Amino acid sequence: MRAITPGGPFEPEAAWKELAAEARAKPWLLAMLNRYGSRLYAPFLANYRRLRGQPAHSTRRLKRRLGLGLAGAALVLALAGMGIGPRQAFANSITVDGATCDLIEAIANANDTATGQPKTDCAAGDPTGADTIVLNADVTLTAPDNDTYGYTGLPVITSEITLSGQGHTTSRSAGAQLPFRVMAVGSGGALTLESATVSGGIAGNIVSSQAGGPSPAEEGGGILTLGDLAVANSTISGNSATAGGGLGAYGVSMSVSNSLISGNTAGGYGGGMFTFYSSAIL
Repeated sequence: MRAITPGGPFEPEAAWKELAAEARAKPWLLAMLNRYGSRLYAPFLANYRRLRGQPAHSTRRLKRRLGLGLAGAALVLALAGMGIGPRQAFANSITVDGATCDLIEAIANANDTATGQPKTDCAAGDPTGADTIVLNADVTLTAPDNDTYGYTGLPVITSEITLSGQGHTTSRSAGAQLPFRVMAVGSGGALTLESATVSGGIAGNIVSSQAGGPSPAEEGGGILTLGDLAVANSTISGNSATAGGGLGAYGVSMSVSNSLISGNTAGGYGGGMFTFYSSAIL
């Protein structure tokens, strides 16, 4: 990435690349880029140009207060100007400890729009905002939680959630009696998956695909998304489905960065990933 010299010629492409590089290290920034995409381009560049023209001590204070670089600070200002608060950065935190609070309960609290705490074993989620779920242990699923989009091991994500895996794995148990995918994001949900592994999921008929293309129930053995999805520093492996053995996307935009999608299988389309009327930033 080309460095931008303060006071030098303004280069929009270099500024945008600087933002992309910073976002790869900040999951919530990546989620905002994925969610609002091209709408951010013009206001981001306007704020970046304005910040570059301010005294160095002023921009240093702003960057220190936000904990971001110049590009990240410009993005926050752009979001604020659009009436969008970067809630991912200040989300409620729910810790899954593998003993008291499990991942199914944590997602239920994060999804809840009434009290944020229908499951009292876990910390409350924010009924009106984003939540971060932190895994302190591996999660092994033995049965499906729901059949909203075909059998799925975890509750469908319907709110704005960052799942910080901290290197832990969420998987379908090899001894589970029923086939089911690991997780799904609903059309109104948004998931940022960070530093996590998703494995062992099964969706649809993995032998052959039906004519006319797969349905959501047949997609995404690891993850099915009908909402916003950003995957960073993660691994999706050992899953299978009719289409998109590892990851299936249905009518959405998503991003995958610094991640491994391998060892997945599909009976019809896309062993690793299948996108249907979707776009992906890789």
